[in-house]
Amino acid sequence: MAFQTFYAFASPGATGTPTLGALKMRPIPAGFPLLWSLKIPVWGELFVQGLNGFARYLVPAGIVHKKRLTKETMAGYLDPYPTWGSRRAHLKAVRQIPILSSHPSARMLNRIDEGLTGWDVPTQLIWGMKDPIFVPWFLEQFEKRLPNHAPSLRIPDASHFLQDDTPDIIIDKIGEFLGTS
Repeated sequence: MAFQTFYAFASPGATGTPTLGALKMRPIPAGFPLLWSLKIPVWGELFVQGLNGFARYLVPAGIVHKKRLTKETMAGYLDPYPTWGSRRAHLKAVRQIPILSSHPSARMLNRIDEGLTGWDVPTQLIWGMKDPIFVPWFLEQFEKRLPNHAPSLRIPDASHFLQDDTPDIIIDKIGEFLGTS
């Protein structure tokens, strides 16, 4: 699952392909009723697993440039999850996002947060400024914790799914950061 919070890093002396991935740091601030609602038993199952709501409705909601979300692109989000059971991971992923500090995954995310503070691996932060979930506050938190980050790329007209909103911009920036452009 691709979240908007992409980071790219190149470690000195590393071999192989640099890692591109996604990272979640902190509990999401209060005020995200949709995420809360998916934690409700039965409703979460019906919306996510029954309607394939995560892919069918939330992916389009996380994209500013709707014209780029073609039938083929949507098929790429929908087709891997044809059954109730195949959508269980989406539901579990949403339910593992801590909203309260007492949530079971909050402790693990706090340890990750502590480990990031002062992390000196060169890092590129690329952010969709219209993301309704990972609001700019999250970018600011990454910037505070990562002293060796390259200048952040703030994309004003992008949301949660950068790969669909502004693919050329992020490909160019990651290539530039990795020295492959």
